[in-house]
Order: sequence, then structure tokens, then C-alpha cells
Amino acid sequence: MKDVVKSRQDDGEYKLINGQRVKVNRRRRRSNLNSYYALAVIFAAVIVLILCMTVFFNVKAVNIQGVKLYTKEQILAVGGVNSGVNLIRTDTKAVETRLKNTLVYIDDVQVSRKYPSELEIKVTEAVKAAQIEKDGKYYILSESGRILEADVPLDTSLMQIKGFELKSLEPGSALESEDAFKTKILDQLVGEIEALDFENINEIDLTDRTDIKMTYDGRIDIRLGSSVDIDYKLTYIKAVIDKSLSDNYEGTLRYNGVNSGISAIPKSDSDSASDSGSDEAESSQDAADADTQINADDPAQSNDSGTDYSQAWSDGTGGDDYGDYNGNEYQDGYSGDAWDNGYTYQAEAY
Repeated sequence: MKDVVKSRQDDGEYKLINGQRVKVNRRRRRSNLNSYYALAVIFAAVIVLILCMTVFFNVKAVNIQGVKLYTKEQILAVGGVNSGVNLIRTDTKAVETRLKNTLVYIDDVQVSRKYPSELEIKVTEAVKAAQIEKDGKYYILSESGRILEADVPLDTSLMQIKGFELKSLEPGSALESEDAFKTKILDQLVGEIEALDFENINEIDLTDRTDIKMTYDGRIDIRLGSSVDIDYKLTYIKAVIDKSLSDNYEGTLRYNGVNSGISAIPKSDSDSASDSGSDEAESSQDAADADTQINADDPAQSNDSGTDYSQAWSDGTGGDDYGDYNGNEYQDGYSGDAWDNGYTYQAEAY
């Protein structure tokens, strides 16, 4: 009987190389196929990307919002945006920077892509807030604190700022004084005025930053003293104007200190003092006394006039119990404050 020799079944793949039958490594073949697939995917992605940046997603419309002072053509030209540019390749941050740096009446701008083919530009235009005088010339200031226009005529409809020595006079530059303290004081003043909704301020005078002056509604001169506790002073003075003075009152409101409160000097009394020839000396003494009280909390300052022809509010407990202009007590949820109205002999505190 013949011996049966069983042979192992070989399912491998072979190919002829130089006339010899060579077994093919299937694992290597699979690896090569995977590499080909990966290269094909990468190539396809590159093709798609090239098409997206050249053929697809081109800008067909530019939507501009919030612009009144500039034309659409100006915005597009300065921003470097045209119909047909590719949306993906458009550098939105560069467009924003060009617009803000070139067009001074643009305070803020946001540029965004709206796929598949629209570019949106949202603009916040600057608003004229004040006018600053320097060496007889006037400069327009925006609400955000930038110079908008230089060497322009006086505009009495805007709040006037005096005694603020501008460091830069170029349109577009940030508001800055040669006296760094005045920059901080003005920024704080404007911020508090906006927060309190303190309208109708015609003028701010920072010539002497220890004797800050303001004009309200063209009829009330406000003397704040230094910038110490400026938020409290403005809140206190606004409450007096809103709740205690008549709508036609003309004169001066002077903040005397925490313990001495506010004095109201009607215009007629101020004019009388001026006619008597003592106005200049009294004004100098008032400024010195006000600054002394604010910094040293000294409630007892007096002048040489002897007779007080003004009305005074005292703020002994931090409250707002004011009297009206006729001497009637006004309650507003506080206590300890009284307005002494009348022609009484007392040392007037400044």
C-alpha cells in the first residue's frame, strides 16, 4: 500500500519575478493600498480647498450697517472689500483695523462672514460729546474719548472743556492731557455725569484741578473743589438741583465739605458782591477754603463779609433731606440734612 503524504494547502498568492514563482506578502499589499487611499483623500481635500478659495464662497453681497456719515463706496474702498473677493481668504480683522484707523468717525466696527457669499460690516459711529479749547482753537471730542476734528469753529451746542492741555491734536488720537492727573479727572467726571444722567452740563473747567468748576443749564455755576469723592459731590449737587431749586434759579452752588454741605448763592447776591468791589478777594478766599475743607474735612471756614445771603444744605448723616427753594423741608428717605433758608447772620462756610 502506498503511503499517502498529505500536503498543507497553500492559499497564498504568487507572481512570477524573473521566471521564478514568488509568494506575495498580503499584509504589505494592504498597507500599500491604505497609503494610496490616504493620498487620494488628501489630494481630493486639496482640490476642494483650492476650489473653495477660488471658485466657491466668493463675495456677492456686502451688508453695511450703522453708517450715516460715510458712503458705502468709502467703506468698501478703505476696507479693501469688493464683490468677487473670496470670503474665506478675506482677513476680517485687517478690514476692521483699516476702517478704524482711517475713518475717525468710526468708533467701532465688526466684520463677519455670512456663508456662502455675504460679508457683513457693522459700524458704530462716533458721537460728538464735547469741545476742547487750546490756544484759542477748538477740537471736537467723541464720547469714547478721541479727537474727531481739529481747529474748528466754536460750537455752543457742545459741552465746553477748558483748562485741559491737549497732548495730541491729531484727529483720531486718544484724549490725553499734558497733565496726566487731568486726564484721569476728566475721564472720571464724564463717567459719573453719564452714570447719573446729569444732563445740561454746559462747561467743565479744569484750569485749577483743586478748584473744579462746572456750568449747568447756562444758569448755575458749580464749584466742586478738588476731585476727591467726585462721585459723591456730583450725586449730592444733582439732588439739590433736581429736588430743591426752582427751575429758574440762577447763581452758584458750592460744595463746602462733608460736614458743611452745599451753599447756594443767588446771582443777585453775587452781583452785589461784585459791585461792591470785593468779588475778586472773596473768590480767591472761597477757592482756598473749599480746597482746605475737602482735603482736611474742616467744617468751619468763614469769610469776612459777616452776613450770609445764601442758602445752605448740611449733610451731617449722609442723607438727602433737602429743603425746597422756599425753605420748606423736603423728605426723601434720609434724615439729618436741613436747608437753612433766609438772611441770617452766620459765618458762611466755603
